[in-house]
Amino acid sequence: MSEYWWDRSGHDPQLERVEALLRPLAFGGQPLSRSAVRRQGRRRHLGIAASVAAAAGLAVLGGWAAVRWAAARGTAWQVYAIAGTPTLGGGPLAAAATWTPSQVLETGPETRAKILAGRIGEIDVEPGSRLRLLRTERRQQRLALDQGMVRAFILAPPRQFFIETREAVAADLGCAYSLSVAPSGDGWLRVAFGWVAFESAASEVYVPAGAACAVLARRGPGTPHYEDAAPGFRSALGRLDAGEPHPDALPVLLESARRKDALTLVQLIPRVAPAERGRVYDRLSALLPVAGVDRAAILRGEYQGLDHFWHALGLGEMKWWRVAGDPRAVAPPNRR
Repeated sequence: MSEYWWDRSGHDPQLERVEALLRPLAFGGQPLSRSAVRRQGRRRHLGIAASVAAAAGLAVLGGWAAVRWAAARGTAWQVYAIAGTPTLGGGPLAAAATWTPSQVLETGPETRAKILAGRIGEIDVEPGSRLRLLRTERRQQRLALDQGMVRAFILAPPRQFFIETREAVAADLGCAYSLSVAPSGDGWLRVAFGWVAFESAASEVYVPAGAACAVLARRGPGTPHYEDAAPGFRSALGRLDAGEPHPDALPVLLESARRKDALTLVQLIPRVAPAERGRVYDRLSALLPVAGVDRAAILRGEYQGLDHFWHALGLGEMKWWRVAGDPRAVAPPNRR
């Protein structure tokens, strides 16, 4: 399942063909009037409501049963050619094949593929991509994206599905997201649904739905930000993440920050120079006032108090983000 299901981003020819076929069957009449609805009788409505509730309950139970069953066993990954002819293990993939660890999957300029990652989700592979399957174990499903772009929809317990790049590892916390990497190592992580932890040997950031995070060659993950942030905010953050000398970047970022952008500021404090922590902290506390935080401790580099701000964002407790699943499964990026 691609991101097309959620926000119609990306491109999925199969789903678009189904939509085109079903379009003539779309409902074209007038909605029932209130009096006509009442004439149907209360008993019928109760029966429909009960049926819907039962179906929803079965769907939820069935979904979670499938997730738990998939987590209990490592199943084979299948690769399907969607457009053109991808190569798998050095040979052409005309239709479908099983993908085994160590094999390389490549798509050409006008070639696309779909991966069924066991029973935990689907991954759309865009043109010009190169991927390697690393592990398909009970507690860990892991692939490497050397270059190109993938769109992943994963329904699995947290921290059991990972995508490595040369600079960072995307640890899935139950979500739909896209990840792109250029040959230089730069790229982007964009989250459409759920949450992703983006990690390197030196840093770790957390990216919720609606947010994005740069991948920086030789620097690792950037600082997450919401994609509807002001252009000046995003531009200033890009300069700060890249380490570019620009005295106006931090003032512009702080001035244009909204309350929602506290997501960025709380993760930016450990990244700026010690002399700048106070400025970022003061703007954060003005946008998102919380009690019980020792400002002096934050300025000394003792960041435990930042969890209070994270909790105030309404994104769940930080301890869940840190320890969901098995944190030992996160390893440094797999270098080529």
